[in-house]
Amino acid sequence: PNIEDLLHPLDDIIDSKFIPAISVGHVCSPDERLLLSLPVRLGGLALPIFSKRSQHDYSNSLSTCKQLITNIKQQTVAYMFDKQVSATARKEVKSEKNSALEELVNQLRAKMTQEQLRSHDLSKMKGASNWLTALPLEMENFTLNKREFADALSLRYRWQLKRLPAVCPCGKQYDVDHAMNCMKGGFIHQRHNRVRNVLANVLSEVQKDVAIEPLLIPLSGEVLPQSSITEDEGRLDISARGFWQEGQRAFFDVRVFNPFASSYLQTSLAKCFEKNEREKKRKYNQRVIQIEHGTFSPLVFTPYGGMSRETEHFINTLCAKLAEKRDIPFSNVVNWLRSKLSFALIRSAILCVRGTRDWRNQQFTSTANIELAEYIN
Repeated sequence: PNIEDLLHPLDDIIDSKFIPAISVGHVCSPDERLLLSLPVRLGGLALPIFSKRSQHDYSNSLSTCKQLITNIKQQTVAYMFDKQVSATARKEVKSEKNSALEELVNQLRAKMTQEQLRSHDLSKMKGASNWLTALPLEMENFTLNKREFADALSLRYRWQLKRLPAVCPCGKQYDVDHAMNCMKGGFIHQRHNRVRNVLANVLSEVQKDVAIEPLLIPLSGEVLPQSSITEDEGRLDISARGFWQEGQRAFFDVRVFNPFASSYLQTSLAKCFEKNEREKKRKYNQRVIQIEHGTFSPLVFTPYGGMSRETEHFINTLCAKLAEKRDIPFSNVVNWLRSKLSFALIRSAILCVRGTRDWRNQQFTSTANIELAEYIN
């Protein structure tokens, strides 16, 4: 008990040395430091402020170890232990801890700006923080270098990224939100394709006839709603036969949208996901149902993690099929796939910010005369 003063030096080192080291120099405000002390599932980094929680943890330790303390003091021959009493004590400690965390979260959110609230909502979504909690396995590509990790933290908390250009090669002012929307350089397409390829590869493990960018059957006089895609060369991102129903072809289309865009910032996160799902369905749903006699599912993500309701249902169904085929626990499979998607999204987000869009740095090399290489030397 009463060791708060002894823990202040440790807290000072975390605040002045450790956090700036992993964030390339960012110094936290008192509210930001409290936010980082929260569990990862609540949008924090699980970096406790030890001097503030030591007395509380000491009290919890006494409560949960009460029976053990009694046995030691009485020096009884037979160990006396009531499981019900122990379970009740643990339950009370957990309930008290969750209540304190909920109160702290509400206090912090009351002081946040609109963008900070949006980033906090994103960080609490399922799978959004897997890049933080996954083991850094090189064979699974679950590793980030120094700059990538610092940039990922800055994107997570809307901290100012360092060493960004002032102006984009497209002529507009450069910042993170512009980088997430700028089509120059092709990074937006790469962001989309990374997610598509991950899902298609996993789908091919459990389904047959899986195709990437399958062409839709051309129209021949059929009448579709005005908003539907009617081009003969229309295509979707992924198709798989028998996913939802035996023998039926299921089509999927991926969208990764920027939740900090001005058109989304005033809308709740749930409504943003629903809006993107509706847009995809207006374009493709009726054509797939009427012409292909199949099903259509939009798969909506953000670069910062998180997914729509229908996407989460698709992920759970896919993981259940893979868990059954491999005979491994569902929880392991869904955690693995969420981690795969989390790393794919965070890497693509960093690429959008750090990728080179300047044409002056490109080298133009023609391969027309490559056959003449053997005669050059």
